[in-house]
Amino acid sequence: MQNKGGIIVVYATCDSLQRQCEYYERQMASYKKALEQQKNEARTEKERSSNPWKMLLIAFIVGVATGTVLTIITRKIWQKVRNSCTASVS
Repeated sequence: MQNKGGIIVVYATCDSLQRQCEYYERQMASYKKALEQQKNEARTEKERSSNPWKMLLIAFIVGVATGTVLTIITRKIWQKVRNSCTASVS
């Protein structure tokens, strides 16, 4: 058995040792595949989540627009109520 730059090299002469090496190779391949899937999922999740400051700015703009529209509608309603009250008094 040798360690060459982070790679373990095993020389086997018996069948049981050969089977064990093949088993570990399969395990290593499955771990690599699982790791790649996790990396891809993390990358996808990061792309999906947007910038919190952007969301805060959008919420602020929507709030201001909603407040403006409601103020305009409320003033128009109160003007009609006021005009109808003054018309019935006269």
